[in-house]
Amino acid sequence: MRLAVTVFAGVVVGFFLGVSFSTISLTKMNLPSTLFPSIDLSCIEEKYSGFSTQALLSAWSSLKGNEQRTEKYVSQDAKIWVPTNPRGAESLAPGIIASESDFYLHRLWGLPSEDLLVKPKYLVTFTVGCAQKKNVDAAVKKFSENFTILLFHYDGLTSEWDEFEWSKRAIHMSIQKQTKWWYAKRFLHPDIVAPYEYIFIWDEDLGLEHFDAEKYIKLVKKHGLEISQPGLDPKSGLTWQMTRRRENSEVHMQTEERPGWCSDPHLPPCASFVEIMAPVFSRDAWRCVWHMIQNDLVHGWGLDFALRNCVEGLPSFIFAWEQPAHKKIGVVDAQWIVHQGVPSLGNQGRAEGGRAPWEGVRERCNSEWAMFQARMTGAEKAYFEEMGDLLVKPKYLVTFTVGCAQKKNVDAAVKKFSENFTILLFHYDGLTSEWDEFEWSKRAIHMSIQKQTKWWYAKRFLHPDIVAPYEYIFIWDEDLGLEHFDAEKYIKLVKKHGLEISQPGLDPKSGLTWQMTRRRENSEVHMQTEERPGWCSDPHLPPCASFVEIMAPVFSRDAWRCVWHMIQNDLVHGWGLDFALRNCVEGLPSFIFAWEQPAHKKIGVVDAQWIVHQGVPSLGNQGRAEGGRAPWEGVRERCNSEWAMFQARMTGAEKAYFEEMGVDPPNSTAH
Repeated sequence: MRLAVTVFAGVVVGFFLGVSFSTISLTKMNLPSTLFPSIDLSCIEEKYSGFSTQALLSAWSSLKGNEQRTEKYVSQDAKIWVPTNPRGAESLAPGIIASESDFYLHRLWGLPSEDLLVKPKYLVTFTVGCAQKKNVDAAVKKFSENFTILLFHYDGLTSEWDEFEWSKRAIHMSIQKQTKWWYAKRFLHPDIVAPYEYIFIWDEDLGLEHFDAEKYIKLVKKHGLEISQPGLDPKSGLTWQMTRRRENSEVHMQTEERPGWCSDPHLPPCASFVEIMAPVFSRDAWRCVWHMIQNDLVHGWGLDFALRNCVEGLPSFIFAWEQPAHKKIGVVDAQWIVHQGVPSLGNQGRAEGGRAPWEGVRERCNSEWAMFQARMTGAEKAYFEEMGDLLVKPKYLVTFTVGCAQKKNVDAAVKKFSENFTILLFHYDGLTSEWDEFEWSKRAIHMSIQKQTKWWYAKRFLHPDIVAPYEYIFIWDEDLGLEHFDAEKYIKLVKKHGLEISQPGLDPKSGLTWQMTRRRENSEVHMQTEERPGWCSDPHLPPCASFVEIMAPVFSRDAWRCVWHMIQNDLVHGWGLDFALRNCVEGLPSFIFAWEQPAHKKIGVVDAQWIVHQGVPSLGNQGRAEGGRAPWEGVRERCNSEWAMFQARMTGAEKAYFEEMGVDPPNSTAH
């Protein structure tokens, strides 16, 4: 018996020793000794239209010079897998992950570290229509440079706001007949607004004559309010006594209502309550509230009664100091506003069955309140019923970064995508209303901020949790000819060949930078090519394989979840990303799943559906002329420096990862 026990104990100890050693093998990473292959850039002019080959050669030479001063640290056979990384980004070294973003605007030229003279600490959003321009202008002027200004345009008109100087610095998002809660759910993901201490989500019909935003913030902090609103002038009409402004008071958190209105004096609407017209959320409160907003309940009715669920915090037996909800939600009396009661969105409804537009909107609000209440009380029963509003639920997302000069070409391109695709336009010139001549534009989503790139937009508005319903995400430039392209057929080929990251083949007549992206005749898909001697250190590595360009990439949902985390907030041009995409499709270690395919089997070019790169240097012309140089020269210089910075960050992150793990990959030259 003693022998049996001894043997069993030995087996157990041996097992755990073996597990501890095998954990080290998880840190192997399949990368070359240098992140970017040693190649000659004599033919990459076409990839970056408007930039000379000599300039790009100089940039590459600079990168190669940096490589010679950097230790070769990582071998081809090493793998990275970090379970504690954000979901989908497990194959990235932790040091390269940018898991949060912001709405800070970056220049196209100069050094990223010098872009921001002021970093706004707060975010204020207004959901607006042109009819309220004068009032919104007065309201915005109550917010200092400490606030990022974000306008949601429910009437689809944005260019009309350019008469205001502040509008050129504001961020504009436009889709017709949508509410602020529809916008907030899609574009204010907690990871995107994480840098902001407080988020104001306000209506357009508020009078701010007696309001000072900076003083408001001080009072909110003083009283420890996680969710708040300014007091309402009682002369403007009230629904709830709780939100009525009290004279000679800084803040109040409780009130008395009519008999029977409150089942508990600490519950809504007597306490733990603000209205949805002008709420202000702390960063932590918003992280919870965002998840409570329902995708299909667009009016937000009922949210005000449920907000307390987001500030209860941890159980009091863990932290005795934890305050109850009615101590964290309140009304700021000393900074008060006037609710003007303009029924703007009510007029955005549809007249049906002899009823006025507002009647259908009001009916929808009432029914949403009942639905939200039912979902909250019955939360244990998952609610997966599809929205009745949608006849078709798009399965894919396509984005174009556009300027008005390319309207005709973009119109032709968009028409190649069926109703299975959501269309999203990023307007780098700030002009959106000019697109209303196209019928599809009224159904598209428009985001507008001047002189920003598609990767700046993608980092801020395409968070993986936001685009999770889409199987594939197209992030495309505006200067693509799609005469020989069919989006549905493209998707079928991508699925058939198991591509996680792809792009259409490029017509060689339009000029090529890389042979990998050249369209091959009589082929459906290719995943590998031959380049000039010395361009590829390994036939399975970029640019000979595991490679697509950044002009027209298509990502699977899972691949995008990783790529998004790799995009750096301050590197807006995306140069260098194409060489690093393979890190996001390596997948789980092969000893766990023997069927796991290497990156060069998951990244490819679809030849049977091909496009033409027209090479219009649109964003190059969006730079600034400085020191006697043309605008495109500063943009080019920024692109080159970003490429070097991204390379340095990737190699640095991977090196730091292996050093922390205490692993010396095979063939390392670091020692």
